[in-house]
Amino acid sequence: QCFTVRQGTGYNASDTQFTVRPGIREDYDRVIADLLGRGIEIRRIVHAWSVTATDATNDLTVASDAGLFSVISLMQAIGESPIAGPLTLTVLSNGLQRVLGHEAISPSKSLVLGACSVIPHEFPGVVCQSIDVEPGDATDDLLDELVSSAAMASESGSFAYRSGRRWEATFEA
Repeated sequence: QCFTVRQGTGYNASDTQFTVRPGIREDYDRVIADLLGRGIEIRRIVHAWSVTATDATNDLTVASDAGLFSVISLMQAIGESPIAGPLTLTVLSNGLQRVLGHEAISPSKSLVLGACSVIPHEFPGVVCQSIDVEPGDATDDLLDELVSSAAMASESGSFAYRSGRRWEATFEA
């Protein structure tokens, strides 16, 4: 079952859609409580609020609310809920990773990458992936790959998709 959570100016809930204020913790608590109250087992979350129009994220406040603060509020709500079992959080973005050298970077989005790095350490049993895409690459193949990646995520990390290829951030000693 799939539910959609959108950004808005207040909380609202329907059968399959919610509206929350980005970064307002109480709204996320209500979403989690509503889903758990329906008997929904939350196992996978895809957070896509950091995929934006190219020039839409030069504002640090807007990017922080939609990225960092929404992810933190979501994880705080999950951390204080009775969710048991493994959980995968996939955070989608664009303009976060420079892979091929030509990508436009949005520094205001970089804060969410820090959260993605810390979440698996703060929340045992949570796999957190940061996946950066280029809007021009939005093909059915990419969408299939993203769905597959989110469904089969077994380890945390930072990834990027460019021109049909998957890149993974690694560190050498």
